[in-house]
Amino acid sequence: MTKNLPRPLNRRAFMRLAVLAGTAMSAGVGAPVWATANDPQSYVNAIAGEVMDLANAGQKGPELKAKFAAVLNRYINLKAIANYALGPYVKKLPSTRKDEFYDLVNN
Repeated sequence: MTKNLPRPLNRRAFMRLAVLAGTAMSAGVGAPVWATANDPQSYVNAIAGEVMDLANAGQKGPELKAKFAAVLNRYINLKAIANYALGPYVKKLPSTRKDEFYDLVNN
């Protein structure tokens, strides 16, 4: 009889968890993000608050997409996440196409 051991976390599951964690912390936005750097929960709540404000603003289309991308890029290291998603294949990505890849991930 084998025990139910947890499976290793794959990249897809990691990305799903990261997105869910960012959106789940949307309750209780307090001080500006820079003022809450010593309190991680408030920091995440403030970021989630910005995302929720965008979602509830009633905007649509490219303008909303650009604002959402700006908020994410302000707080996350998109290149590191994209490189992690590629795993060992990041070394095979030609340097001439890296900017294109990061733009596609951003969009």
